[in-house]
Amino acid sequence: MKFRDFITALRNWLKSFLSRSPSPPSLPSVQTPSYSIEHVWTGPSSTYKLVGLLGTPYGLVVTTCNVCRGTNRSKIFRDFTEVYSGSQETIGQPFLCGDVAIFPVEHGSHHLLLDDTRVRPGAQTHGRWSVAGGMFQGFALLAYNNAYGAGRRFTDEPVLVNALTGKVHATLPVKAMPRCLVEHKRKLYASHNFGDCGVTVLDNGTLFANVVQIASFNGRLYGGESAAWGPAASPSTAGGKITRLDGNTFVEVFDTGCSCIAHMAALGGRLWIAGIDPDRLYVMNCHERFTLVAELPGETPADKARSFGGAVAWHDNSIYWGRSDRNNPHVYKVIEEG
Repeated sequence: MKFRDFITALRNWLKSFLSRSPSPPSLPSVQTPSYSIEHVWTGPSSTYKLVGLLGTPYGLVVTTCNVCRGTNRSKIFRDFTEVYSGSQETIGQPFLCGDVAIFPVEHGSHHLLLDDTRVRPGAQTHGRWSVAGGMFQGFALLAYNNAYGAGRRFTDEPVLVNALTGKVHATLPVKAMPRCLVEHKRKLYASHNFGDCGVTVLDNGTLFANVVQIASFNGRLYGGESAAWGPAASPSTAGGKITRLDGNTFVEVFDTGCSCIAHMAALGGRLWIAGIDPDRLYVMNCHERFTLVAELPGETPADKARSFGGAVAWHDNSIYWGRSDRNNPHVYKVIEEG
């Protein structure tokens, strides 16, 4: 072989060798978790709809409402034993402040507190609307409105009060009803509907979007869409999408296929999502991979359902899922297999 031909062949071989893509490293096998659910409780039909679910140091707490069925009474159950019955329209999603569970209530002159002994009234307030509450910078806050106008519009701005003292903490600069209060990156975010739908950042304006449920998870704020009044009459009016706040915009990351997202909670290192119509429980990991945990038939528009019939809680190292059919509230224990 001539020297020139040898150099040409060597150059071609080197070019071919360098253009090859390196083999990707072998990835560890990923096992998709599977789940089953164990039915652990059915509430009496007089309770109508499950609203909140919370694990506490002294038991698993369930709250219900009597909305649309005015002859019923809203109730609190602890380890499935009734500990309170009242005339409030709705007892909302409770939250913990130390060892005390705090219950926002709708149409009441005060909220409720529960410790290891009894349910008792909290500080006097004067709000009629909203069942939103949460912790912010060590304070237990509740939200309420008073002036509900025509066409599902509010004419006043929501007030945030200290749940333990009744002292006014702040006012949210939006005319709407708060649904969730969440602390995220040292700021308070409040989702709301019935009026200007969106998420208001305390002292920093409102992000308008079809977001009713919110949760802080893995350094990001996630939102859940919802039909404003309950399960949608048609797919075109359904919510049920999971979104992520990117900058000042909520972008879709997943469609649950439900009409409404009823509750979102970061528990045990994952984000748990309860949707209704149909009733579905999803879990999302830190890589935004979603797994359908369970699905059951739920209420439909014909049942005059409302968009808060589901909740998730962590209690005794297990996840619990609460939902309602057209007659009774139910609670299930989630069992992870594999």
